[in-house]
Amino acid sequence: MKMKTSILFILIMTLGGCASTHFSNIWPYSQLPPNKVRAIAPKTFKDCLPAIDSVLSPVVKKHFKNQDSTIAVIELCEEIGGFFTTNWLLYRYNEYYHWPLNDYEKLPKKPIDIASLFVSKGIYHPEAMLRVMFTCYYKYLNGQGYNWEEEINKMKTVWPIESATNYKPQLPKEIAAYEVKKISRYQFNLLNESDTVNILFNRSPRMTKKSSDWYYITGLINYKIQETESINISILNIESEFNKKYVIHDNVEIPVKLTTLFRLKLTTFAG
Repeated sequence: MKMKTSILFILIMTLGGCASTHFSNIWPYSQLPPNKVRAIAPKTFKDCLPAIDSVLSPVVKKHFKNQDSTIAVIELCEEIGGFFTTNWLLYRYNEYYHWPLNDYEKLPKKPIDIASLFVSKGIYHPEAMLRVMFTCYYKYLNGQGYNWEEEINKMKTVWPIESATNYKPQLPKEIAAYEVKKISRYQFNLLNESDTVNILFNRSPRMTKKSSDWYYITGLINYKIQETESINISILNIESEFNKKYVIHDNVEIPVKLTTLFRLKLTTFAG
């Protein structure tokens, strides 16, 4: 039977809109440093897509363009959305993204930047702004027609009702659960029996610098479990972030879920 290889990606980090993120964590995605990203922050929808195109690295743009349309936007929002939120100040008119809380800016009477333009259209949450922006950008990259007003209206039908200064900063639970389920099902459907999978998993934070948080599993899929969207694998190799190798003799069922933290009993490989 011909061997195929599937790579299963688990997000290592979440980029929060209000949290500072070191550029070393972003460079694979952005071809511009933060100061230049801030300098080209768009003021209109017309400026927005060329600005995104200037920021994203060629590798990311190629992957995003060729990715399945149902998960491309979700994936990009999760992996680099916070970088845009922070540097383009998508949160600037929302008090819950600031500390102290009274430090946020008052909404101008007329839009002066992309954030106030979105608010004027009834989109207040930075996460909602990102999803509209990247949806239009995906269509732009693929030569498809796009319409900002249409995408905004679609977003307003699925996003919980909110106001400019009265909402929670996190992604709403309903939308987060929907997106995780969508990505999980998509990834699960890509897998086949006898595929080799590489899985990044973690355990509770280490108590000492000598123990690992992250491990890398290479395994062979024995069968898929449709009811739980899980896979049963024979583990071929386990290696810690410190290059320590482990072995497990029994097969183990591993859920293919982005939010799952895989916990396995590890035995140090001797020799």
